Amino acid sequence: MLSSLVRVHTPTGYCSGVLIDPYFILTARHFLRHRTAGDMFVFGDHWNRKVSGWIDLATTDISVLRLARPIMEADHPAITPTPLPTAASLPPLTRGTPTISYGMGGGKPQQRPGTIWFKFPQVIGKNYHTRVRHALVIRQPNNPAIPGDSGGPVMVNNQLVGLQSLILDPYGKNLGVATISLINPHLGEIRAAMHRLPPHPGE
Repeated sequence: MLSSLVRVHTPTGYCSGVLIDPYFILTARHFLRHRTAGDMFVFGDHWNRKVSGWIDLATTDISVLRLARPIMEADHPAITPTPLPTAASLPPLTRGTPTISYGMGGGKPQQRPGTIWFKFPQVIGKNYHTRVRHALVIRQPNNPAIPGDSGGPVMVNNQLVGLQSLILDPYGKNLGVATISLINPHLGEIRAAMHRLPPHPGE
């Protein structure tokens, strides 16, 4: 299981996320709507942290969270952050390429294999609030994403390519089709958000 997989928890629910460096988490923007940092905790493998703040990306379903205290290798040697991709490291995202999605849906870590179906410029959720710009649609026929997986990392060839965002479940029937928020088109926004988020007081 991916050691960087986390659960973002509030008193009214939880979603998934991924630790990308000792201070920062990526997760699903739609989960953070109407939330405050004061009631939010991030839980990893044998660790937990408060959230000092976050920035939503304006055009897609990604948020950048800053932890109140970092996850340092000296204290947590089993935890390895999953770094942001680079142009050189990004694998081809072609139809039929295998994917592995990770999430906390169901309350425990899950690994969900799939394959790329197609890319789409923009996907809008059924509530019209969630918008994914630069979307990747994947098929997961055997172990599909479920509520709680949102924000979890999606990997191709061991590289982080996106975050779980939406599932296709008309009338409550999960069709095994998931929409992924691609990371690479938004790398500049993500890095800018990391730079703008201030340290926690007393850090």
